Amino acid sequence: MRKTDKILDEIHAIRRQIDEETKNMTSAERADYINQSAEAALKENGYKIIYLNEEKTMCRLESDTENIQAMKRHAEIEDEINEIRRRFYEKTKDNACSEQPSYFKQSEPAAKKHSL
Repeated sequence: MRKTDKILDEIHAIRRQIDEETKNMTSAERADYINQSAEAALKENGYKIIYLNEEKTMCRLESDTENIQAMKRHAEIEDEINEIRRRFYEKTKDNACSEQPSYFKQSEPAAKKHSL
């Protein structure tokens, strides 16, 4: 399956979910529901909508730079952790089945106590 097919399938699934959730709503209620969902998604990603008139027909997006910077830093930290994990795996993958160091071994009495 191509990447575009997966994306289209996801879009259709989202549309079916929205149709199911809004099937008993009036057009105005449905529009409000979709607008609230969009605002929540924007807020979650560090943006907010600034309305330019009372009718809310004109707006602009404003980024919450502090939130975006925190999200970028979180992604950087996650990348650093993944890099450490990758390097650790590379260093230890050949020794994965080798004998454990003595400090990981159970003492003889403990081993007998836990054996079946």
